[in-house]
Amino acid sequence: MLKRYLIKGGRDMSILTLKNIRCEMDGKLLFEADGLTIEEGDVIGLIGKNGAGKTCLLKILAGELSDYAGYISGNRLTYFSELCITEDMTQSGGDCGN
Repeated sequence: MLKRYLIKGGRDMSILTLKNIRCEMDGKLLFEADGLTIEEGDVIGLIGKNGAGKTCLLKILAGELSDYAGYISGNRLTYFSELCITEDMTQSGGDCGN
């Protein structure tokens, strides 16, 4: 299950509206949302298990994925995908050029 948390910014200027969004992958329902309006100043968090559709939703909002049902109006989003920095974090003090 994908959960969304929204802290309202209080400005009543709609940036993005989603209606009846539904996304499936390989016949498995990832998520569906009846409606959501994102307004200027809103802060949004997506929480869900691996495979719940968090990245899929962001790709839909960014216009990178078009295989979904429903309606989206407003500005598309830009985002940076997750970065892997494990290699940089695992260097020992001797490996850092000290």
